[in-house]
Amino acid sequence: EAAEGDGYFALTSDGTDLYYYKLSDRHFYKYAVASEKESDLMKGFTPSQEETIAGYSRIAERGGEIYFTSLTDGNALYKYNIATKAKYKLVADSVSNVFFEGGFMYYSTYVLTNYALWRYDLKTSQTQKISSDRFEELVFDGETIYALRIVPAGNMLIKMNADGTGYTELYKKTGLHMTALEKAGDKLYCCSNPAFGYKKMFVFDLKTNTMQETEFNAENLVQMNGNIYYYDQKAKEICVLDGQGVSKKVLAAQNVRELYAFGGKLYFTGEYANAAGLFVYDETDKSCKKLTQGYTAGLAEKGGVLYYVKADITYVKDYPVTKSEDGGWLYAYDLSSGTETKITRS
Repeated sequence: EAAEGDGYFALTSDGTDLYYYKLSDRHFYKYAVASEKESDLMKGFTPSQEETIAGYSRIAERGGEIYFTSLTDGNALYKYNIATKAKYKLVADSVSNVFFEGGFMYYSTYVLTNYALWRYDLKTSQTQKISSDRFEELVFDGETIYALRIVPAGNMLIKMNADGTGYTELYKKTGLHMTALEKAGDKLYCCSNPAFGYKKMFVFDLKTNTMQETEFNAENLVQMNGNIYYYDQKAKEICVLDGQGVSKKVLAAQNVRELYAFGGKLYFTGEYANAAGLFVYDETDKSCKKLTQGYTAGLAEKGGVLYYVKADITYVKDYPVTKSEDGGWLYAYDLSSGTETKITRS
C-alpha cells in the first residue's frame, strides 16, 4: 500500500522481486518479496542540470533594445529593453542572423538545414518571406543587399533588392565556401573557408564585376574608416588593408573568432598577451585593452555599453560549434566605468 502522498507507477516483476517507480521522489525501487525489504535503485543519483548550449550567437541593437539569438532556447530570437529590463521572445523558430536596415528587420530561420530569409516591417508588424534559401552576412547599400548564399556545393556572392526581388549571382565557384562580407568603396571583401589550409581574402570589384583571390590569409574581417581589418591566422596577426591594397600589421593575436568596429575602435574576441577575452584596440594611440575574461560571441553597442554572450563559437563548413562555461548569459560592459553586468540568459 502506498504511503500518504505517494504513488507507484510501472510495476513489473522478474518472477522473484518487484520493481516500480515511486512518484514522490521519481526513483526506481526494488522490493524483495522474500525479505519484505525495499531498496532505492537510484539512491545517490543526481540528475544532470546541464543545459544544451548550441547554435548561432547574433546580437543587434535597435531603438534602445538588444536583439539576440538564444543559445539555450534553440536559437529563438529575443529582445531585451535596456530601460525596462524586460525580455520578450519575438521569433520562436531557430534564427541564424538578424540585421536592421531602414524600417525593417531582416532575419533567417532554419529547421535543420532548411533556411528562409524574412523581412519584418517595424511599423506595421507585417512579416514577409523574401526567400527560401539561406543567406548570411547581409550588407546594405541603399536599396541593394549584398549577401552570401550558403549552398553545399560552394557559397555564392549575390545581390538583390531590399524586398528580395532582382536576385543576381555575382560570383560562384564549386567548393569555395565564402565567409564574412564587407563593403568598402566599390569593392566587396570576403574570406574563403576551405576544407584544408589557411583561409584567403577575396575581393570583388563592383565596377568590373570580377573576383580576385588575394595573397592575404584572412579568417575574418570588418570594415572600419574605409579600411578592412582582418585576422591572419597563419601569421597570428590582426592586419589592416587600405584602399590601395596595401596591408600592414596592427598587432599580434591568436585565435581571433570575431572582429567588430564601433565608434572608430576595433573590438575582437580571441587571445592577446597570453590571455583569452574581449579586447578593444584604439588606432589613435595604438593601445589594446582587455575588457572581459574568456571568449565572447556576438557584439552590439548602445550608449557606451557593449552587449555580448560569453561563449566560444567556431565554424565547420558554415555551421557553428558552440561552447560556453557559464551557460550562455547575455552581458553588458560599461566602457566608461569598466563594469561588467550579467543581464539575462541568452
